[in-house]
Amino acid sequence: MTIDKSSNPGRVDELPESAQRLEARRERHRREEHGIISTAVTMVGLGWLVVIPALVGIYVGRWLDGRAGHGVTFAAGLGFLGVSVGCLLAWQRISTHRPK
Repeated sequence: MTIDKSSNPGRVDELPESAQRLEARRERHRREEHGIISTAVTMVGLGWLVVIPALVGIYVGRWLDGRAGHGVTFAAGLGFLGVSVGCLLAWQRISTHRPK
């Protein structure tokens, strides 16, 4: 919001509400001192939360396919289930650590 200071010299230029929220988030981030390394470790941890259940599902599915004589029926289904479980776990981890 810009105001011509020559026509209204006593008025203070205020930031819009969204800019104030952004500035508050930046200030909170500076106070908490989250470094690039801790952020990277968090992202890698979230990646593993998705990858591990997916790989377990594919491994168990391949084993079941070998025992049952199917193509990739169980591997595809259990792999998809593993990705779904992993995404749910990552979403829960993010939502519990999100600032309110």
